[in-house]
Amino acid sequence: MADAVWVRGRIFELQESLATQAAIKAAAISPDAKTYAMVVGISKYQKLPPELWLQFPGADAKSFGQYLKDPNGDAFRPIRCSS
Repeated sequence: MADAVWVRGRIFELQESLATQAAIKAAAISPDAKTYAMVVGISKYQKLPPELWLQFPGADAKSFGQYLKDPNGDAFRPIRCSS
């Protein structure tokens, strides 16, 4: 009986180890991977009252886009930028 419990425990440990290894492999970033970002500023919301709308959505989107291109941000390399 004790052997059966040990075997079940060992099978569980091995399954967990395999799942962890698979997750690490799936999360690995390929050296030739590319990342894209599209930043949009939305000023009017259908289900919000106007007093809760953003005041400067275009400026916010532009600032965030600049942050993403900054080496201190995520350092995206822009293909095409438009404002």
